[in-house]
Amino acid sequence: MQRDSCVVPQAVEDLWDRHGVSTEYLELCKTREQNASLNLLAAAGPPLPVPVRDFALRSMMFIVGMKRMSIRSWFQAVLLLDTQVLQAPGSIEMLPATCVCLLRLLRKVDCSETDEDSSTWLSFAQHIAQSLAVPGFQVPEVTQEVLSRHEMIIGRELDWQLDPMALEQWISMFSARLKLQSSDDYGNRLQLAENKALNFARLLVMHEARSLASSRFELALGLFFLSLVGAQLIPLGTLCPQEVFHPGMHAVYVEIVFAGTIPVCVLTAEQVRALLDNLHAATCSDPDMLQQATHGVMQTLGNALRDMQQRQHANIAQVQRQQI
Repeated sequence: MQRDSCVVPQAVEDLWDRHGVSTEYLELCKTREQNASLNLLAAAGPPLPVPVRDFALRSMMFIVGMKRMSIRSWFQAVLLLDTQVLQAPGSIEMLPATCVCLLRLLRKVDCSETDEDSSTWLSFAQHIAQSLAVPGFQVPEVTQEVLSRHEMIIGRELDWQLDPMALEQWISMFSARLKLQSSDDYGNRLQLAENKALNFARLLVMHEARSLASSRFELALGLFFLSLVGAQLIPLGTLCPQEVFHPGMHAVYVEIVFAGTIPVCVLTAEQVRALLDNLHAATCSDPDMLQQATHGVMQTLGNALRDMQQRQHANIAQVQRQQI
């Protein structure tokens, strides 16, 4: 995909293609995401209660760590969980089996990962079930037979589409394309930006089922662009849509990064322009799209942080009332 202001050399396109991040693949992933979102519009299932979803995601993160799976598997499992809940409402009672089966299916899809001990999957599910029973949820006993049967049910409900383009994959693709295009012009700062974007992505995913409420492509676009400011590669003013005042963006950014100052860009104005040209090509976007996506992400992150703080204050207040 070529922009009038930034024509991508064929050598760069060939390099992207050799590393599995071609422009054709990026556009294909965008189309698949749009089609999947349209298919979910008819799904009327309610989302999981916030505390239950939070527990499920943390449980899956623990399993991913214990099984030494990649963080990509966790992002994909969360996306599949949110999808499956919409398609099969009232599924809290089977949540322990669902969490484990999703990760087990992803493990099977990834041929590079073998599982030498299948018995631990059952123990993970039983631990989740025991934890859910404490607040009063009616959770049936989980056995190997239940896991095997539920795995088939989930696979059919998801139409065996077990390799979704999760938020982490979009960020990684943007980063890989920009790194390849820029050679090593920006040292380790692009990797720093990718890491920051993934940290923000985990916060968003943990906060609510944003992966289904918004375009993951646009969320990743905004997260990656925002993180380039934190990596001192782009000045904050570049992120502002024309209708947004710079002081307001400054305040939101400070809130998001938990710091009192804005990182100072280390590049010259000419270098920033060159980086932005590369970024537009690497993400198949234009300046307006990048700015709008980043502004939306900053507002979303700010809202997420405020909601999390309110929940923490509410939990503390509840504990204090119980102690009185």
